Amino acid sequence: PSGSGKSTLLRIITGRAAPLAGNVEVGHGAVCGFYDQDTSALRDDGTPMSELRRVRPAWSDLEVRSHLAKFLFRGNDVEQSVASLSGGERSRLSLAMLLVSEPTWLAMDEPTNHIDLAGRTALEEMLGEFSGALVCVSHDREFLDGLCTRIVEVSKGSVREYRGNYSDYRRVQMSELQETK
Repeated sequence: PSGSGKSTLLRIITGRAAPLAGNVEVGHGAVCGFYDQDTSALRDDGTPMSELRRVRPAWSDLEVRSHLAKFLFRGNDVEQSVASLSGGERSRLSLAMLLVSEPTWLAMDEPTNHIDLAGRTALEEMLGEFSGALVCVSHDREFLDGLCTRIVEVSKGSVREYRGNYSDYRRVQMSELQETK
């Protein structure tokens, strides 16, 4: 449920917030790519082309354009002002920049919120090709069903793990509910 601490837990395991107790140990060579629904890291005075160049300054124009095209920025779209981009376009640009940072694992906080259909498709394709681990906070059941192999439920101050996708998680919940009746 909202307010149960999912985003806080994600921020703690990524090192963006300190735990109230205990510690977080990061694996050797682990590089986190963090996606937050807040796209404020983008510079409004930039363009998709210039923003991607901040992360990959040595890339040629062709390499930058090819990468941006995977996130549906084509032709003159790469020269639009970031300030003029829609929320979905800003999300797609943030995702494009995240992937070129070459993370070994991704932490994503509500990645399908405020994203347009084109962005969702690009996100699902990108995650399907990503070979690292993914830790995702989401209320989007369809999105979770297609990606997850493990669900961690955060509720009422506790954490519980379920193997399988979202549908498997719901089956276990329903079964447990039936057993308590």
